[in-house]
Amino acid sequence: MIVRGVFLGVLALGVLGCSGPQEPSPPGSSGGGSATGGGSNATGGGGGGSGGGAPSAVCGDGVRAGQETCDGTDLAGQSCAGLGLGTGTLSCAADCGSFDTTQCAVAQPPDEALFQQALMLYGVGRFAEAQVLFDRLWEMYPTSVRHDNAGYLRGRTRYAQLDYAGAVTAFGALRQAHPTSPLLDRAMYWSGRARYALADYPGAIADFQASLGLNPVGTFADNAAYYIGKAYYEQGAPTKDPAMLGQAITAFGAFLSDARYATSTYRPEGFYFLGRSHFLLMAYPQALAAFQSSAALVSQYQDNAQYYVGRCHFEQGVAGPSVPELNQAVASFQAFLANAAFATSPFTDGVDYYLGRSYFALTQYPQAIGSFQAVVALVPVSQYADNALYYEERSYLDMAPQDCVRARAAYDDLLARFPASTRLSFARAQYQASACQATSPIP
Repeated sequence: MIVRGVFLGVLALGVLGCSGPQEPSPPGSSGGGSATGGGSNATGGGGGGSGGGAPSAVCGDGVRAGQETCDGTDLAGQSCAGLGLGTGTLSCAADCGSFDTTQCAVAQPPDEALFQQALMLYGVGRFAEAQVLFDRLWEMYPTSVRHDNAGYLRGRTRYAQLDYAGAVTAFGALRQAHPTSPLLDRAMYWSGRARYALADYPGAIADFQASLGLNPVGTFADNAAYYIGKAYYEQGAPTKDPAMLGQAITAFGAFLSDARYATSTYRPEGFYFLGRSHFLLMAYPQALAAFQSSAALVSQYQDNAQYYVGRCHFEQGVAGPSVPELNQAVASFQAFLANAAFATSPFTDGVDYYLGRSYFALTQYPQAIGSFQAVVALVPVSQYADNALYYEERSYLDMAPQDCVRARAAYDDLLARFPASTRLSFARAQYQASACQATSPIP
């Protein structure tokens, strides 16, 4: 499963060897196990003479003797540098049989030291400082085993700072310099994300497709598959372009049906924007199925999807007209309003408005008026407030008996609060055509 966070993983030389959406981290610490050394001391005793025996070895007495490699501070003249392990403090192992080299530090090549310093800064979110060092490594050490890693992270640091154009340039430079880098699928994904942020949707699609072509099961493969659909959707939604929306539907369908992405955290969004694509094309049954799938999954789009479940039922209900569909719309909108998790949803005013519209279409005028008044009372003012006042007036005029006083009050409120509303002329015409005009005329 691919998640959207950024973490540090294990980075082998030249290759980001991690799973999931992780970032490279330093290789294993240098310097390692214990080094044995020193040969045994020959025991004396010359031939033919009376020999003196070798001193007995007692580990811990601070004197190297017998088969001991070292003893306490007696290191037989050895040091970290003497063993080729750089600077640091050499000590003796507890059993006197080997040196303890854990405090030795192998000197790093300058490119590696620069990379590790940059990586540390990147890991704590100091992206501007990290960018400077990654750029330096990229320019100064073109043959470094870290060169492609630095190239990738040059792009990521720029993306993290919202320098999307700079990120695209950096990822492009990596692609040109290291066309076989194992980081290239990730680089193309993030280049696509940068182009998406710049609203360069055709360029984003090309990058996402390149990422999938390089590695269809890579760290960001499911994300890339989702964003192909989203980029088509963004191009088609403003004008309801059937060609672009059709491409979006195809891309989302491919993403959602791919077993490799069955656990992707982008599935709720995939279903949601698949539904939105169908909805814009007025393919309400298909949209309804997609929204229901999205609403069943916990995500940031769950309230949006539940709202559109009701909208699909409403649109089919008023087009029919279909009383069962309108009743389904009422049930869906009521379920939304009863869900405490949606209490602060920005879709609440739309839910109240279309719940009122559903009641209105069912000629259940008192219930409709209650929903429309809930919309009008919202602060800040809802985008549906003028429409709600219009339908509130209509409800008073269409109910039996007519309530002329309240109908006139709704009209006056609409006139006072929304004098430029396109609904005002319709509200005036409806009122003037009713019997209320005779008792309380409006000009």
